Amino acid sequence: TDPCPGGNLAPGGGEDIVLSAPCSAGAGTFHYGNVNIVDGGSLTFQDQTIDFWAKNILVENGGSLVAGSPGTPIGAAGGIVTIQLYGADQGPGGTGVACQSDASCGVPAAIWNSNGANKVCLPPDAPDTPPGQCRVYDYFYTYEPLAADNGAADRYFGYKVLGVSFGGTLQLYGKKGASYGNLEASNSGTSWVRLAQTVKAGESTLLLDREVDWEAGDWIVLTTTDYLPGHSERLEIEQVAADRKTLTLKQPVKYVHNGEAFPLTSLPDRLKLGGATAETRAAVGLLTRSIRIVSAGDSFDPAKATCDYDCFPPADQLFPSTEQPGQQHPYYFGGHTVIRQGAKEVKIQGVEFYQLGQGGRIGHYPVHFHHARRTPPDTLVQDNSIHDSMTRWITLHGAQQVTLARNVGYLSIGHGFYLEDGTETDNKLYSNLGVLARAAVDNAQNPRKVPGILSAASIPGGLASPFFAYQSDVVHPTVFWAMNGWNDFESNMAAGATACGACYWPVLGSISGHSRHMTWESYASIQAGLARGGTAPIKKFKGNFCSSAMNSFNSTPDSAVCHGVEDGSLRLNAVPNPLAPAPNTDKSQESYYPIVSQTLPAYTRCDGASTDCSAVPVCSASNRQACMVTVLDRYTSSFHWAETNFSAIWLRPRWFLMLKSVLTDVQNAGLTFVTGGDYTHSSVIPGNWMLARQNVFIGHAQNAVDPATQAVLN
Repeated sequence: TDPCPGGNLAPGGGEDIVLSAPCSAGAGTFHYGNVNIVDGGSLTFQDQTIDFWAKNILVENGGSLVAGSPGTPIGAAGGIVTIQLYGADQGPGGTGVACQSDASCGVPAAIWNSNGANKVCLPPDAPDTPPGQCRVYDYFYTYEPLAADNGAADRYFGYKVLGVSFGGTLQLYGKKGASYGNLEASNSGTSWVRLAQTVKAGESTLLLDREVDWEAGDWIVLTTTDYLPGHSERLEIEQVAADRKTLTLKQPVKYVHNGEAFPLTSLPDRLKLGGATAETRAAVGLLTRSIRIVSAGDSFDPAKATCDYDCFPPADQLFPSTEQPGQQHPYYFGGHTVIRQGAKEVKIQGVEFYQLGQGGRIGHYPVHFHHARRTPPDTLVQDNSIHDSMTRWITLHGAQQVTLARNVGYLSIGHGFYLEDGTETDNKLYSNLGVLARAAVDNAQNPRKVPGILSAASIPGGLASPFFAYQSDVVHPTVFWAMNGWNDFESNMAAGATACGACYWPVLGSISGHSRHMTWESYASIQAGLARGGTAPIKKFKGNFCSSAMNSFNSTPDSAVCHGVEDGSLRLNAVPNPLAPAPNTDKSQESYYPIVSQTLPAYTRCDGASTDCSAVPVCSASNRQACMVTVLDRYTSSFHWAETNFSAIWLRPRWFLMLKSVLTDVQNAGLTFVTGGDYTHSSVIPGNWMLARQNVFIGHAQNAVDPATQAVLN
């Protein structure tokens, strides 16, 4: 039966369909199993109220999945498009969705069979464009199944998935909270804004710093402005005033949230910070969007055919464990997205990702560029929300040239915005807001008891230090985690990391995971091998913000002891993850965890976009011309409590510049420069310097409430 008679999609009854011609979905509820969109096929959602249930949606070579356009995004005519991904956990060895083009998912044979032997022309210009005219000219590697989904060798996307393969097009444009046009990197648009005045506990009116397009019934997150990461609040709007800046909430706030920027008018002219105030106000992020991709349970539920925030089984309902037969746990098997190498076009804007991710499973994330390598230069993910995730928010895995802008992440398990393997370069992270990176522990903030991915049960004897990466989803959840620094980090805000977490952690990693077996160029190749971890310099770190985490910015894998997780009577117990293997005692053979063998960075210069940087001599006393300066420019950070011999911002061992920044409300040390770490001259490179210039250090930045007292009382 034709699933799309007359070009209009039928409602369906749970069957699998293959779309090979243009097809449109209008108002109503649709129910399908696998939806494959192949060459010549397209599925276009109209700007109407649509609920689209599917086990899997796979966009193959020549296929397109479209909702809205930049000129007429979904929501402009009042529509809301909801995609509900459903399906049961098959357990280890599950079988992913099958491609319908062919066994190689429509990838031309010459490209598929090249498998890294030589460079090929990739979409959008593949396969016949001359190499000099290709916008993406790179090595291609054959697809493999995702971890835990290896029941069949030719299933490359897992299941309960929205996937985009070689030559596939994904265009999702929603209106609410999205800004179309060119915005400065520092402009968060209406995706997230700031308070314009302080709101006290028990109050239910918010005044924002700009006009927004939000509406009654929308959900927002109001960020913490004290020492407790969990004081960020999810709130529902009851009314938006005519000025478009005053919100009335359906329920009062529980905690004080600062809305007063700290005045700097009394500073001497020599500081010249470029502004009259320090930006210490709470952020307000929009969670509701015009396009929604949400996780449902094991099967289509007619009683919940139009669900949005209640598609998932409740947190207090137990289900049999597929990893440990005979055991039970709450439901955390959500949907996920996978964009693979060779995708022709990916533009995701104004989309809400709710309860996505498959708890404890590496490679199953709400938004996931999986070994995408060099993407088309206009690849973007912006003005979206990702909340109540079962894993990360957005993962770039061996991906380059992706723009992540103005996204709002709220409630991750472990790390939030995640650059995974150490080969992620030339990406742009602009004005993203990350709120509450949760430790994968058994507490009230993790009601589903979701395990972390980097959650080893123990550290085996004989394993060389450092050890922090193996249990980092439990001990050190980090809002922005980067295994390679050669990316632009501008105007992002991290608000809250629990346990002994951090806002920003440029990890001193070597190339890890499957990326170890691929050929890379420029700064993506510089960290090849155990001895070269931490050599990729930080390209740009400017105008970023941090609040409410033990660590603000840590340049090494060191950390103070995490009391309450690693020892102590008031213990936060990790949620066990049977899928997390024991670390390999031979780090060079580690395939699951990030490979971190270095304890100090050696940021090294390497010129040329096509240069093999893995052979470039590393920054050292005998090779000072290769050393790079790390600049923290206009960084604002507040509410930290690093203990003992550590500080909120920990910079070690050479050539750091902290410029025109603001550091406030720190317990213990705020900023520390460390050279060799001992008293020997040989530990220091000649000419080494570290400089803090034109910065402001503020002991107490709020007048409305004592943040320390609020933390104690709540």
